[in-house]
Amino acid sequence: MLDIRQNIEAVLLKDELFGEEFISNRQVLQELVGIMLNQEDWESIASVASDSLRQEIMQQVVVEKISA
Repeated sequence: MLDIRQNIEAVLLKDELFGEEFISNRQVLQELVGIMLNQEDWESIASVASDSLRQEIMQQVVVEKISA
């Protein structure tokens, strides 16, 4: 955890972030997210996204069956 914190702090010290209220530099933001998330985090995100999409599809099927 300390290693992650040090990496995040190093990214946040970059000149591109000074004077900006939000991170508008896409490359800096991607680097920050890449440092913060590990493989397990990405798998969790993918799983949640998959479950959400599945629920939306199944809801649409139910709505179409009721409307038919």
